[in-house]
Amino acid sequence: MKESVLILGAAALQVPLINYVKAKGYRLLVVSIPGDYPGFALADRCIYCDIRDGDKILAEIEGENVISVLTDETDMSVPTVAYIANKLGLVGNTLETAVIYANKFMMREICQEIGISVPKFYRASSIEEIENKETLLNYPVIMKPEDNQGSRGIYYINSLNEAISNFSDSVGYSRTGYVIVEELFRGKEVVVEGFVFNGVYVNWGIAERKYFALDKIFIPSQTIFPAVISEKISNLLIDAEIRLHSELKPSFGMIHSEYLINETTGEYILVETALRGGGVYISSHLVPYYTGYNNYDLLFDCSLGKVANVDSIRKSIIPSSSGYVCFYLPEGEIISVSGVVQIKNMPCVKVADIDNLVIGTRIEKMTNKTQRLGPIVLKAENRDMLEKYIEEIQSVLKIEVRTLDGSIQGIHWN
Repeated sequence: MKESVLILGAAALQVPLINYVKAKGYRLLVVSIPGDYPGFALADRCIYCDIRDGDKILAEIEGENVISVLTDETDMSVPTVAYIANKLGLVGNTLETAVIYANKFMMREICQEIGISVPKFYRASSIEEIENKETLLNYPVIMKPEDNQGSRGIYYINSLNEAISNFSDSVGYSRTGYVIVEELFRGKEVVVEGFVFNGVYVNWGIAERKYFALDKIFIPSQTIFPAVISEKISNLLIDAEIRLHSELKPSFGMIHSEYLINETTGEYILVETALRGGGVYISSHLVPYYTGYNNYDLLFDCSLGKVANVDSIRKSIIPSSSGYVCFYLPEGEIISVSGVVQIKNMPCVKVADIDNLVIGTRIEKMTNKTQRLGPIVLKAENRDMLEKYIEEIQSVLKIEVRTLDGSIQGIHWN
């Protein structure tokens, strides 16, 4: 039987990995719950199943000649990938390691043990626990599910009453039934992208992240390589990455980490780290455009048991600049759109997910980052040129919305 590759996830952010494997000529098995997901149209076989249900997936693929199990840009399927690979006798990470990377509480405990800065925090599974632990931290604090993604269930909390009123929603997004409550650390956010092979870490680069100016909602508007930070802070972050992933020793995998840095004091905290590539095309597009190296080559080769030449990979990196820009619209109905064709024809634009923004489209109020519009992915020779391209895009794309009160409003870029 033809060799097959199993990919967990069929949504848009899995499509670059699906296309990569498809181009190599393998039989492609794609798993996701039923839905209008673009990855299904590319699969040789669609498996309609929850990507967290390893035993059901194994039953569905019985008789298939699966040689590799992969996922990218989502935390939810990382433990399942490890579980299935181990059950099939394929190269993969241990389930224990995969679970640690997908759980914010477990990761924070390990960081504290090895001296990597994380926010002061506590864990709670009930309102009573929050009431009992309230004095451990000073307000404001952040409350979030300990094992979810997509900014769902994250709240900026100013008082015990706010914590109590938002607890049910936040914990509702947690499969473990716990939330993390952590101190608020103010600073610039950067993402650190890398790869680990048998505990050896390779850094692809550090990107700067910008946020929309929304009250108590944390939603990124841009991610840009390279970040404008000092060499001292850059070295501190890469050292933290090396120590952390050397301690956990994954067999292989992409690494996406998010840090907050205080450029005045030189302090940093690790917000979270994941055993997968950064979402919104970071691993599939931004990293290859920035480094000149296709990290999917490394991911796929490692899944087949091939030995990675880490030193050679490091020497092949030739940094330039890449980034994505997102936007949002006010709640209401789109009444005019212009500039879409011009933007898609710009040489610097590599992806522009804006085709669905047509007259008559209803726009809901934005409450989490899955509702951002775009992204528009760009590549440039350097950071200054990338910033100029972003300004040009923002001047060309025009969308008007008739809001609920009847007023006409346009795009929010910041």
